[in-house]
Amino acid sequence: MATIKEVAELAHVSVGSVSRYLNNPDNLRPDTRERIENAVKQLDFHPNLFARTLRTQNSRTIAVIAQDISNPFYTILFNTIRSIAFNYNYNVVLLSVKDLHGDVDAYLQKASISYFSGIILCYFQEFSRSVKFQETHPDIPMVIMSDDVNYIAQNNSNRIIYSDLEHGFFEATEILIHQGHTNISYIGCNPIGEFTNSKHEGYLHALRDHGLKPYSEIIMHQGHSLSSGYKAGMQLFKKKLPDAVICDADIITLGLLSFLYEHHIHVPEDLSIMSCDDIANASFAIPKLSTIHIPVEQMCQKAMELLLDQLHHKNSDSNGRIFIPNVVLRKSTSNIKENGIEKPTEKV
Repeated sequence: MATIKEVAELAHVSVGSVSRYLNNPDNLRPDTRERIENAVKQLDFHPNLFARTLRTQNSRTIAVIAQDISNPFYTILFNTIRSIAFNYNYNVVLLSVKDLHGDVDAYLQKASISYFSGIILCYFQEFSRSVKFQETHPDIPMVIMSDDVNYIAQNNSNRIIYSDLEHGFFEATEILIHQGHTNISYIGCNPIGEFTNSKHEGYLHALRDHGLKPYSEIIMHQGHSLSSGYKAGMQLFKKKLPDAVICDADIITLGLLSFLYEHHIHVPEDLSIMSCDDIANASFAIPKLSTIHIPVEQMCQKAMELLLDQLHHKNSDSNGRIFIPNVVLRKSTSNIKENGIEKPTEKV
């Protein structure tokens, strides 16, 4: 395993210069930084983060904290942030506060908050809790990833980025309506408290604009999982089959598809399904899922940019913090006006 001294010798610089490169590369001249970077790559050098923490009290470790990491969407977030952070010599850990009902303070009291160089909070269902945590720890470099339109409209904080999922669900619901669907059901998850979120609001907004009402709304008070989707299917089909269903996460939709397959309900011939997240499984499901694609890579890049600015005490550009998802149409939705599908009336 290469040492910092060997990197310095190959780059023709001092050990102190390599140390500065590892801690704050922007403080070095471009030509020096480039020589050290080439040496690091050539020697496949990996700094000992634990030893550095003992010496400098700076772990160069970023905590990505999510409500529930069982949803593959958070794996995508984590891997993207980890890849970006690695280029800046930061380590990343993924943490879940599922068992503490979203109480970040309680979790980090156990995990020792002072260990982390910075924190990224991801899509907490109780967004106010994320904001409160951020406000009570103003000295900790921190970025919130959210879809809460109300807060972002009232605050110009450069510590928050936002994906407009209300717009995404509005557009997705409108597509279903334009395909001829009028009886559209909604399936979502909320394991804590009263249910309200931007995805659901986008769905309701589109229905209102077209003079429609929700056909049925299934809210599972548990985490996003295959099991939740399967159980939602059991509830959904206690009444006449709807024209279409919109689910708030791909992992829910995959569980729903399992239920439908077991009960000989064909998608999209009997039922169109729209989903959200566009995880890798979405394009390999049978049928391939029409889903709302969230620009995860761009969002993670911006989150790391804002966090690094805080870590290096730079002023951040507050522009470019709002990201608009787009609908990807695949095989799980169809135009019933063209197909002339006759809906089954039996209960399952």
